[in-house]
Amino acid sequence: MKKTLVCAALGCAAVPAFAQSSNVQIYGIVDAAFVNERNTETGAHGNGIQSGMSRSSRIGFKGTEDLGNGLKATFVLENGVRIDNGNEQHAGKAFGRQAFVALASDSYGTLGLGRQYTPEDGFNSFYDPFDHQFSAQASNVMKALLVRADNSVKYTSPVIAGVQATVIYGFGEQSNEGNNYVGAGLQYNGGPFSIGATATSKRDVTDSFYARKFQLGASYDFNVVKLYALGQVNRDVDDNAASVAPTRGAKSRQWLIGANAPIGKADKVMVSYVRHNDDATDRDAAMWAVGYTHDLSKRTALYAAYARLDNKDNAIFFLGSPQSGAMVPGADRAINLGIRHSF
Repeated sequence: MKKTLVCAALGCAAVPAFAQSSNVQIYGIVDAAFVNERNTETGAHGNGIQSGMSRSSRIGFKGTEDLGNGLKATFVLENGVRIDNGNEQHAGKAFGRQAFVALASDSYGTLGLGRQYTPEDGFNSFYDPFDHQFSAQASNVMKALLVRADNSVKYTSPVIAGVQATVIYGFGEQSNEGNNYVGAGLQYNGGPFSIGATATSKRDVTDSFYARKFQLGASYDFNVVKLYALGQVNRDVDDNAASVAPTRGAKSRQWLIGANAPIGKADKVMVSYVRHNDDATDRDAAMWAVGYTHDLSKRTALYAAYARLDNKDNAIFFLGSPQSGAMVPGADRAINLGIRHSF
């Protein structure tokens, strides 16, 4: 259960009456898994405890203040934590996952300032049957140009007839426009059907060209099974490494098909197939995966997953954190067995 700290608990009894409607919540996720990974090309293999395999471990603070007339002030400060060794997930950042303040209106949407998620990252999660989880997550192969934008201004519209729009601009904070980021997303959710698209670009550090990424995704929930499809096109983006970088002339395309299905009230099974095509540089890759979750309660779950990724020719994708030291051509496979608790 999320802990709500009322004003009295914070020692603010003397605060003026108009601030009495404010509140702060402490929340988090503690997630750890045993990971076994092997690369068939090199024979290298490894075992370990990995943090955040199904949901990134975190602790956060968020709050709202009702300003009246449907207007609220909100903030989020969220830090990633590595359960396997106790370190911060984002070195050097006190709140590396999110740090922003915003004004939110029921009628006009939300405007936020700070370190915020980009539309493409949320899109990758929404149309991935693994929901951006495990060694099986689609982002192993279908990477975001940028997951979080520092120094950003982000606007999210209200939902109108099932449609919601998001626009974000991140300042590179250089003397030129290098590292500037802009992204936009549009999504429709109507009953069991969802469809959406994003377009994003990032200026390279020398301010000489833009890296661009386009996505189109859809899902349909038949109740007994939910189907997913996602496509992505990259231009001037090198995503065939641990990080994604603007690279002039680089081109690639990716697609995903997958499904998940509930089994009773507490269990769910997931499957997916993801393909990366990079014909110009012979860096194709394919990944297939299967996963299972079992809810012990509303806040605690057990999970298991298996994924296999085949790197062709010069491709060096890997499954999450490479326990096997993989990042070489060949097949990489991983097994996850873990537990997640939310509070």
